[in-house]
Amino acid sequence: MMAAILLCCGTSVLTSCNDYDDNTASQSSDIWDAKTGTLIVNSNPGKNAYKGRTDIKKLIISNDVTSIGDSAFFNCDISVIDLPASVVRIGSEAFSGDDAPLQMITINAKDCDWGTHPFFESILVNIYVPAEAVAKYETKYPNYKKQLRPIPEAVRTGNVIEWDGALCDYTWDTILYAEDGKNVTAHNSQGGITVTFNGTEEDSGFGIWGIHLIKGEKLTFTSMVGEISQIKIQVDPYVSEFEDERGIPVAEGWTWNNEKNTFTWQGTPSDAVDMIASDDIDMDKIEISFTLDN
Repeated sequence: MMAAILLCCGTSVLTSCNDYDDNTASQSSDIWDAKTGTLIVNSNPGKNAYKGRTDIKKLIISNDVTSIGDSAFFNCDISVIDLPASVVRIGSEAFSGDDAPLQMITINAKDCDWGTHPFFESILVNIYVPAEAVAKYETKYPNYKKQLRPIPEAVRTGNVIEWDGALCDYTWDTILYAEDGKNVTAHNSQGGITVTFNGTEEDSGFGIWGIHLIKGEKLTFTSMVGEISQIKIQVDPYVSEFEDERGIPVAEGWTWNNEKNTFTWQGTPSDAVDMIASDDIDMDKIEISFTLDN
């Protein structure tokens, strides 16, 4: 789930998208940050609004938006999209294009009308919709049945909060396209726990495989529902069987159990726990459990 980016109004990065866009329907209320490639859309993007804008890397749609126009983001360079529940129409070929890298979209509306081929020729893998609406979307759009998924949620039992593999994969924000040195921060929040990734090297971050950390990159586990006393991260056995050392994190309190394929943090109860890779770590098909101190 994508986190909103706070931009300082006193800096030069806040610029109307009209200054960068030759298409017909960009709005002065939209905000463009050229430095990060982030577009914040605050009004309904019309037909061809940002068509072909390959400089757009991250898209944030506000709750004021109710529809996306035909071909509004055709051939844009966006891999992850989160549409708020206010968006109830997606136009024809809105996110399509043979150069479109779209891999994951979350549609929070329980009933959203799609035009013809809204994601045509993109490499879309997952379309997340509310769990109670999956059947409705499958009936309305059978061509996308294989890609439709329920929006995953954390499960709480007593003082233990669990994220299964689907939820761990839900945030998709990796450093791609040889952009080493570009700092990326990504968040996934569920059940009162936020996992934040911070890294700068290509192919690291959150992805459909789980989480990949390069040496020195960091995850921070932050709790808003009580202090954490233990974290367990279960890793796919296949990933860990080829090496005994799993790049044990250098942050205090972490251990690796090779027999159980599990990273464990046990320490003084805390609202925030860091995990810093001492070497490259692949956490594939992971499940994370957080035990809170009562």
